[in-house]
Amino acid sequence: RKNRGLTLEEAVVGAHYSPAALSRFERNETDLSVEDAVPIIANLQITAQNFKRFMDNNDGQLTTQLYTAFFSHDKAAIVKLAAGFEAAHKDDHRPTTDYARFLFRISAVDHDSPIHLNHQQEAAVARFLNPFPGWNIGVHQLTMAAAMRFASQDLLGLITARLDAYQQLFTAESI
Repeated sequence: RKNRGLTLEEAVVGAHYSPAALSRFERNETDLSVEDAVPIIANLQITAQNFKRFMDNNDGQLTTQLYTAFFSHDKAAIVKLAAGFEAAHKDDHRPTTDYARFLFRISAVDHDSPIHLNHQQEAAVARFLNPFPGWNIGVHQLTMAAAMRFASQDLLGLITARLDAYQQLFTAESI
């Protein structure tokens, strides 16, 4: 934002986000929702491709690299990505950062491991897997693939019901 010469006020035009909240986000004190990020990114005149390239090249972010490493069973790459993430966020204990740590840990677990998610982990997954139009499909797919394989039948049923209810919102006319 500063490199583009925009004030906090100019950056949040059209977003349901205050200049003070954006300032806290820039200082890594709060999170930014997808809904709020879209108009801010547009105000910064950043293309989706540039934003993706930035995210993929930043060790401190949960990226498609983790998604790829998980699905290719590359545990060494997952461990390396987790170390980079942890180094970038060692003092950051916001809920989304802690959830990202969980995704790194659960992604590194062998696919045939007999573990089960504990109550706290299941509650975090249940909070996260609640479909809405701005889903970050990569992170949500990773959660479903990496975490749900160790979920209880209750959590599987809850998420299935949510996904079913969400898909009911779409008709041939609304797509």
